[in-house]
Formats: sequence, structure tokens, C-alpha cells
Amino acid sequence: MQAVGDLRTASKGAVVVRFEYLQWNIYQKITKKKEPNAKNVERLKSIFQKSGCDRFTKDHHIIAIFDHQDIEFALKDARERTKWDGKDLPSIDAVRNSRDGYPELRFPNGLECLQGRDRIQAGKEWLTAIDKWWVVDLYPSDSNLIFKTLLVEQYLNEEKTSDGEIYRRIREYDILSGSGGGEIPSTTYKILERGWWSRLPVSRQQKLKSLFTLGISKDASHPNIAAAFDNLRKITGLCDAGMMISTLHKVLATHCDEVSIRGSTRDLSLT
Repeated sequence: MQAVGDLRTASKGAVVVRFEYLQWNIYQKITKKKEPNAKNVERLKSIFQKSGCDRFTKDHHIIAIFDHQDIEFALKDARERTKWDGKDLPSIDAVRNSRDGYPELRFPNGLECLQGRDRIQAGKEWLTAIDKWWVVDLYPSDSNLIFKTLLVEQYLNEEKTSDGEIYRRIREYDILSGSGGGEIPSTTYKILERGWWSRLPVSRQQKLKSLFTLGISKDASHPNIAAAFDNLRKITGLCDAGMMISTLHKVLATHCDEVSIRGSTRDLSLT
């Protein structure tokens, strides 16, 4: 399996794509995020307002996967429209500071993006109609699910993430690694799970492990808490916004499940 640090070397090049061709089906399947993060979108719009919208720096590109037939059609179409006369696509590492440095490709069947949805949503709301495009790094769509998942995970690791999302991802990967029913090997799910654990300071890791030991194990002494947190996990928006790992030790120490459930989720109802 390719190392996470080497993932970007598999890119086939960078192109300009207008927003109407960008889709997020695989991204949503992997992240369970149905909508852009509204707070992050507003933050990005504020950056655009103050500093401009930089789409050319490599770290600001977004990643998408392409079907070989679609890319051949897109390149032929670009040449016919005199939008591109080169043989190879520009490398994602090439220094190009203008839109003219990349071919503008059209994808009538859509182009599946694996990251950058908040950036695109901010662009949709801030940019003028003629300027609604982004620089996209392309990867072949026949890459396996492990590769696609790691690409998404690599991007998520660059974001500031809530306690609720960290808990949700750890729990999901833990369940998948133990069930044997996932789409990728259980060992890979454990690697992904460890990646999310590493995002927590040691003190919060200890608090979360206390919940797993007391509430989610087969010999759970807090079965109501176990059920409540697993129910919360299924409602992505509530889980990501409502959970506070820093308070779990106080919650479990009360030995009062009903109050604990409410207190650990900022008084959100989980039933």
C-alpha cells in the first residue's frame, strides 16, 4: 500500500475545472458529511475578502478522480476549443501563476472530488459567475478504495476537527476493523483509526479510552451511555458539533447515565 506521504506523486496533472462539473459523492460516502461546514465556509470567504482567492499554490488545489474515457474526451474537447495544445498535463508541482497555465477541461459526466468542498462552496458564494473555477489535481478513478480513502483522510488531517468528529471516526473505524464487513482490509481500518487517535492530546485520549472501557465494551457498566453515543454517532451533524471529550471523565464519574448523556453532549437530546 502506498504511503500517505507519497500519495500526491500518483497525480496525473493539474487542470482548471468550473464548479458545475464538480461532484462529492465519494467524499460524502467516506466522511459522512452531507453538507459543507458553514463556519469554515465563512472563514474562507473572509480570507478571500482580505487576501484574494489563491487557487494556484499547490496546497490550495483540490483533488479529484477521473475516468480515462472522460479525460480523453475532455482533452480532445479542450484542443478543439483551443484551450490546450500540449500533450501532457501540467504537473501539480509546476509553478503556474495564471489560469492560462492550465488547460480548462469540461466533464459532462461530472468529476468526483475527494477534498476541498468548503473551498468550492466559499468560491460559489464569493466569486463572480465568470470566475467560478478551481485548479484540480487529477488521479485515476481506477485507484482502489484504500487509496481514495487515504487521499480524503490526508486532507481531513489538515483541518481543525471537532471532538465529535474525532470520536465518530475512531468509533466507525474500530467497528469496521472488527466486523470484517468493510470494503477495505481490517488492518487498514486500524491504521486509519490510529491516525485519528493521534489527533488528540494524551489527556483526551485517556478520557476517551475511559468511555470505550466503561461504555462500549461488551462488559459495559454504562450500557445507556454506550447506546446513546452510538446513536449520536449516526447523526453526523449532532455528533460533530455536540460532543466534548474533555468532559467525559466528569460525566462517567457521576454514575448517572441519563444526566451524563445530556451533559456530555451539551444538553443535546440523544433519544
